[in-house]
Amino acid sequence: MPNTSLASRGHAAESDAMPVAAEGVRLAMAWSANVLQWFEDAQRVPMQAGLAWQKSLSDVNQEIWDEWAARFAGAAAIDA
Repeated sequence: MPNTSLASRGHAAESDAMPVAAEGVRLAMAWSANVLQWFEDAQRVPMQAGLAWQKSLSDVNQEIWDEWAARFAGAAAIDA
């Protein structure tokens, strides 16, 4: 004889709702991963620009140092 008590019917309804809840959690996690990826991509562009700017300043500094060394230290410029 099947168990038709209210408790057993309520438990069955909860287990039917679990796949729907799991799908909602999966969608929320996918959405948050996409948002985080977007933020990471948005920060990558200014970071690359800053690194390129820093490299250009480093090159200018090296050139000025080489010119100073060649003129005032009497040595030939040494490029690394």
